[in-house]
Amino acid sequence: MSAGLRALGRRHGRGRDRVKKVDEYLAHAAECREMARTASPAHKAQLESMAETWEQLARSRQQQLVRLGRTDDDGSDLNG
Repeated sequence: MSAGLRALGRRHGRGRDRVKKVDEYLAHAAECREMARTASPAHKAQLESMAETWEQLARSRQQQLVRLGRTDDDGSDLNG
């Protein structure tokens, strides 16, 4: 695991603090893409894949909010 990925894991508590908002998911995707710009080819592919996953989570969450008739995303409907 690269130093950047380890730092990302430490900063976000490895799942202890759940990410709940669409904008947070998109911020994570952007961070992965930024790190990928200077990463080795192997890590670049991993980071791009992670970014795509974060973006898919954001799309899924947005669709969930539409189904719930919500315009805000405070995560209050999520378990955790």
